[in-house]
Amino acid sequence: MCIKADRVRRLDHLGGDLFWGDLPIHGRWNIRGTWLGLLDLDWITRGAMAAKKKKQNDDRRIICENRRARHDYHVLDTLEAGIVLAGSEVKSLRAGKAHLTDAYVRIEHGEMWLVNAHIAIYEQANRYNHESRATRKLLVKRSEIENWHRRIREKGLTGVPLKMYFKGSWVKVQIALVQGKAEYDKRHALREKQDKREMQRAMRDRQRD
Repeated sequence: MCIKADRVRRLDHLGGDLFWGDLPIHGRWNIRGTWLGLLDLDWITRGAMAAKKKKQNDDRRIICENRRARHDYHVLDTLEAGIVLAGSEVKSLRAGKAHLTDAYVRIEHGEMWLVNAHIAIYEQANRYNHESRATRKLLVKRSEIENWHRRIREKGLTGVPLKMYFKGSWVKVQIALVQGKAEYDKRHALREKQDKREMQRAMRDRQRD
């Protein structure tokens, strides 16, 4: 890629790096005063991915999380699933009245189900209310269901929900394929968590001083 000298600015305080607008480029000057270089595609790609991830996160509103799952299991794979809900369930979720503590994922007859997730009864629904711990269908591609089913059978893995959230106006569930931790792993994870808290506390105390 050839870029005229008047299109390039040099930033000496950044070690002489060259930029085209805000994009870093690498190369050399030729005798005609033209910079022969390439845009830093890694920089562009990283920026685009970060912007995309930020946009996705901005669209999400967390309803509830299964924090215990990461303590009890090694997370091997994750998947975003849609979920079939009644109107009263959606209204209850908008109020944040749900938890995933004892919930798990079951695959049966080629379909995926969320079992034992608690969505509180919506009082204003009266006789049209839902069961708080109903088994709810998850909406996942058939190929993904078959892949997870095979791995669960062959490797003795388990499916659990990690979090439930609104993505725009839709309710989504992040589910995970997990393997149980040994007691040593749980103790090690707990120790790391305690060490992190102590480090953060020490840093706060140092800032106050």
